[in-house]
Amino acid sequence: VSVFNRKMQLAHPTYQLLDASDADEATEAVDAFAGRLLPIYPACKQLDSWRIAKAVDAVLPSARDAVDPLPAALREGRGFTPLPEALLKVHRPQTKADIEDAKARLKWDEAFVLQVAL
Repeated sequence: VSVFNRKMQLAHPTYQLLDASDADEATEAVDAFAGRLLPIYPACKQLDSWRIAKAVDAVLPSARDAVDPLPAALREGRGFTPLPEALLKVHRPQTKADIEDAKARLKWDEAFVLQVAL
């Protein structure tokens, strides 16, 4: 976003087309897209946010099989969700609380693994 003639403008915006063959499908696609929280992935010149999102979509089903590095007693004592659930919540949140819950859990994972490695 930049300013030109005291008006905000988008310079070289990127967009994603919704696949739909008729008006009913288009309405459903818009409702599905607009009715959820969408994570924004940090993009760079070579890799835009939409491509990162598609890659996440491809690997996210395997998150259900993720091995949880936190011991169950520690996780339950702190009230953290299991790792597979946290990964799903951070990438496909239903509410803003899901995002915060997942972030808290993943921060603990990072700190725990770092401490164990040292």
